[in-house]
Amino acid sequence: MDKLNCAAVVKRENNVLYLIEFFATKEVDLYMVVYTDHDFSFTEVVLGFIPKHSEGLEWRIWKDEVNV
Repeated sequence: MDKLNCAAVVKRENNVLYLIEFFATKEVDLYMVVYTDHDFSFTEVVLGFIPKHSEGLEWRIWKDEVNV
């Protein structure tokens, strides 16, 4: 699986830190979102795949910020 693009964004909102990474390949975009609070007392990781040409919610929210 060749990586064509990789980008990460850190965003703080309502004392929650969001870290998102995109790994784009020819067929699919893999995204990873890590949610944590301001003192890192919890962490949740979400992994997902977005097929090319998909307009999933996370993709619409983040695609302009990560420039993929």
